[in-house]
Amino acid sequence: GSLLKDELDLNDLFRPLTFLNSLCQLTARQAHCPMDVLNLVSAWSKSSIVSPTLVIIKSLIMQGAEMNGTQLKETSRDAPEIVPLPPLVIGYSKVALSDKMNSLQVPVYHDATRRQFLFEIQLPIKEDADTWILSGVAIFLSQV
Repeated sequence: GSLLKDELDLNDLFRPLTFLNSLCQLTARQAHCPMDVLNLVSAWSKSSIVSPTLVIIKSLIMQGAEMNGTQLKETSRDAPEIVPLPPLVIGYSKVALSDKMNSLQVPVYHDATRRQFLFEIQLPIKEDADTWILSGVAIFLSQV
């Protein structure tokens, strides 16, 4: 029962998607609902997500953008290609996070080769989503 209490590095897991599926099953059991009504949601704070089971994911890295507090911003000229992200809270919820106009679905890949797609998370943005899509924003569990 202690796995979900601490920050978790998905890269330490042999099969991250199996873990997320198990998290969805556990949430469905706790919420007394079918799995198909649950949505994967993410936020920078636990208070933003309504879910009986939350996981804090650490050691994520991002390419194509930087973080400005809790929102995406363009990378500066001297910024590295890949930047670390603060810990991200994820969980499954019956209620999808609203405000899709000011958010972007960002793909999460196993590594920077972008061969193994894992899932998508929603990140807050100020600008038009097309800007971020063209810049190729993606999140990875590891660089290699």
